[in-house]
Amino acid sequence: MELKRQIEIVRGYESTKHIWRKNINSKEYKESSDLAKIIAGEGFNRSNPNCGCIDELFILLKSFNEERINFKLKQMNGKFKLFGGKVISFPKKSLHLTNANLTDELAIELLRTYPAHIVSFEVVPSNWRELVSGTVKMVIEKPKAETVKEEVEEKELTLLEKANILADEKGVKRPHWKSSNSKLKSFIKANS
Repeated sequence: MELKRQIEIVRGYESTKHIWRKNINSKEYKESSDLAKIIAGEGFNRSNPNCGCIDELFILLKSFNEERINFKLKQMNGKFKLFGGKVISFPKKSLHLTNANLTDELAIELLRTYPAHIVSFEVVPSNWRELVSGTVKMVIEKPKAETVKEEVEEKELTLLEKANILADEKGVKRPHWKSSNSKLKSFIKANS
């Protein structure tokens, strides 16, 4: 079942959780426990149905918007997996990586920066060396911008970079590199 649809179904069970929470054989309990395994890494505590894990699942589901669902799908389809319980400090990104927040892109970047961390991974794709070296792309890139103006909008550029791109497109003289932000903004407005 698609993750988004599964989340919607289980969200519908919240109003009746007081009825099915003690019946571990109910459809609602099984589906909710399966979803908890997917998004939180572990199912419900079967020996104590009043443990609070069901309530925690519904609290967690309230924060699952489209962006978090897509991120979770990206993780689930990932080719890299750390050993269980492994936590890796990644100072370059100010992150502590675990299987809960690991994506293929982060794993590749980590291995580019710290190749010795390959021993921390339980599962890696067979072509991981090529992925890390950059000779093979893991994901299909977005198509390039059609015009220079679209390229300016796509990227997060400094005002000077934007002004230089527009100047090159229009065939006019580039602004001085020491121009103030207000002068650069007026240059960009005049040449857009």
